[in-house]
Amino acid sequence: MRFYSGIAFFCFYFVLLSGTCQLAPQFTQYFFDQLSFNPAVAGSEAGFSGSLLYRQQWVGFNGGPLTGAINLHQPLNQLNSGIGLSIQSDQIGNFRTINVAPCYAYKLQLGLKSLQFGFSPVFSSYAIQDNWQAVDDRNLDPSIPLGGKNGFGIDFNTGIYLKAGKYYGGISVVNLITSKIKNVNQQLSTTMFAQAGYQFKLPFSEVIDWTVGTLYRSPLSNLSTAQIDLSLTALIKENFGLGVNYRNGDSFSPIISYQKYTSSGKIKIGYAFDYTISELTKANSGSHEIAVSYLYIPTKMVEKERYKNVRFL
Repeated sequence: MRFYSGIAFFCFYFVLLSGTCQLAPQFTQYFFDQLSFNPAVAGSEAGFSGSLLYRQQWVGFNGGPLTGAINLHQPLNQLNSGIGLSIQSDQIGNFRTINVAPCYAYKLQLGLKSLQFGFSPVFSSYAIQDNWQAVDDRNLDPSIPLGGKNGFGIDFNTGIYLKAGKYYGGISVVNLITSKIKNVNQQLSTTMFAQAGYQFKLPFSEVIDWTVGTLYRSPLSNLSTAQIDLSLTALIKENFGLGVNYRNGDSFSPIISYQKYTSSGKIKIGYAFDYTISELTKANSGSHEIAVSYLYIPTKMVEKERYKNVRFL
């Protein structure tokens, strides 16, 4: 355990030292979207897991971000591994990015704990669309491209993920090689994520499962711009969820959710509304976000036994 952990954190320390900029999009309901920023999450659930997220940010702000994500992952228990696929689409004004990231994670089972090491290549498509709205003649500004532009880039993400009963935590780094996309004049930023969560009960509320979580995100080129999410959620009778999320210098968000267990797994849907607390509150009426996830746990087929009676042979 100590040997593998030492190697892992040494590798991350080296990456941090070598660590300008296009940042990865972020969701308020980040617990639906962990795979996109930490490939080590792949295969961490008991069965096939899929999630779909859509976020409309800064409603009323012309050109505000529109972000969507699809995350799929599956454990490969016989190989002590997990595989996954994360797809993200982000539209900000005239600039659109699509990221496709196949993920692989190797799992070390340590009793009731599992420690996973993940790696993911990221294939990205960038486009600057030609639908500018300018007060002055756009032809007078040489920085505005005519006819639109497209670019393509490849980068890499890596991470560690620990799951131990009611605890989970992880560290990951995205955009390791900070690709420069010349056609659209974009420079990716190496960004570190740290995630953690804990589920517990209180003596006076046995029917409520409480979960506290946090997500830290910071570009390594400018640590002063780090963002920290802090969330608290109450799940009532394993069905209805009420929670809040705070993001420093950005937003305060109420969250509601509903989940239902089925014979083969669990389906969950959540909605968050961000109240902007930055200066941008003067130019928008908040952000909407919806997320849906499904966990499928296959049941083992029991072969039917056949009995023969010699009297009927």
